Amino acid sequence: MEPLKIWEVEETVITKEKKIRRFTFRNLLQSFLDIFELDQGIVYTVIGLFKFPGKIIREYLDMDRLTITNPLRYFFFVVGLSAFLTIKYDFWIKQNMALNGAESASLSQEQQAFNQQFSEVYQSVFIDYLSLWFAVAVFFVAFFSFLFYKKSGFTYWEQFIANLFIFNQMTLIFIPFILVSELFDNMSLYLIYLLLGYIYAIWAYRDLFGQGWGISIVKGLLVQILGSILFFGAFTIGLTLVLVSKM
Repeated sequence: MEPLKIWEVEETVITKEKKIRRFTFRNLLQSFLDIFELDQGIVYTVIGLFKFPGKIIREYLDMDRLTITNPLRYFFFVVGLSAFLTIKYDFWIKQNMALNGAESASLSQEQQAFNQQFSEVYQSVFIDYLSLWFAVAVFFVAFFSFLFYKKSGFTYWEQFIANLFIFNQMTLIFIPFILVSELFDNMSLYLIYLLLGYIYAIWAYRDLFGQGWGISIVKGLLVQILGSILFFGAFTIGLTLVLVSKM
């Protein structure tokens, strides 16, 4: 895999008014200050991330940050739309009820009361701040991506940007499943989405890092699964602490 040009020059002028730098913690926020600027790259970005995700991500990380949509701007749009639809169709609430509904009949009144309180906290902590939790999830996935693809030369923050693009596209794939959730079982829909989402992530990692299908499947699954486990582990601990504080 060829190194990015930006790694050699660190900073270059791409317009008379704008400069780009390699992504580091210091200048990451500065790079996102223009998230509300208008550009013409959304269609090119969305289609390109499906057809050749590695090319799009590498171009954005390197020198092309004008025609490709800023990933944070894309995140706010697609995750905001997803969050709105999941709340409108009660997607996560129904999934939570499906997980607990089968065993609720055999539970005592105290246990049923606890489940009710858990659902209320779940709504207030997870559903009401869905976009924030989605953003946090990317940090965990990027951590494992950085570990498994360390030889790529990408910094953690460059891995974060790459995984933000991938996550945005996976969220876009998720939206049709929300729209038909009224017609089908939510858990089955979510499992199908996970399969398609993982397939896309594996394809994106393979295209981005240029490794074979076998190693890309193993690494891609590990990155996504371990990142999700770490995220949901942290989330569960936080949710439990909130629940305990209310008791």
